[in-house]
Amino acid sequence: MNQRGQPWSGSPSSQSVPVESEFRAAARGVTRRRPGCGTGRLPPQPFKNDAFMPEDTWVFHPGANTVSGPESPPAVWAAAIAAVSRDLPLMQTGADADAWNATTAQWTLSIADGNVSVEVRDSGGVVRIDTTRLGRLQKSAASATVWTARLVQHGLADTSDIAWPTPGGTILLMPHAVYGTATWMVNGTSISFAPIGDLGVTPLEGSLA
Repeated sequence: MNQRGQPWSGSPSSQSVPVESEFRAAARGVTRRRPGCGTGRLPPQPFKNDAFMPEDTWVFHPGANTVSGPESPPAVWAAAIAAVSRDLPLMQTGADADAWNATTAQWTLSIADGNVSVEVRDSGGVVRIDTTRLGRLQKSAASATVWTARLVQHGLADTSDIAWPTPGGTILLMPHAVYGTATWMVNGTSISFAPIGDLGVTPLEGSLA
């Protein structure tokens, strides 16, 4: 059985689309509804700008399992950062894939007026991923994790032309909340690949059978 991180020779469909074009379409919001996924769309959140003045900020170093900031961070957002940071070093595809060490990244969570911003810096302090449109503080655990995964996914594509996550470099996974669980799904299908945060522990063939 192929293990995660090794090439996968199968195909989730007979009409698969190249990862690059598939991701570009998905990044523009051309995604299909998934079983159990929410169907409603809330009004767009405001853009992050100089008017965003954080009331509370937490700095996470997931690789060292440390966090600093006032008291405890919001539990659902701490869990979201932990889950997405576990998957970030895995299955990147593109010319700049793995160009910086995601395992030593610094994550910053900032909150103001019921809104959330997440920023990711590499070990040299360079901002690699940052919030463009603020998230809502009051989210379920699954929604917070999906929001964070989308932020990172789009950030990698926009700033580094990296498609992530792409098992074996052949298919693209997209984050969705499915029946209350933050899940990586094969784009354009109803195939659940793995819970977000578990890319490194689920056998490929078992997930795509």
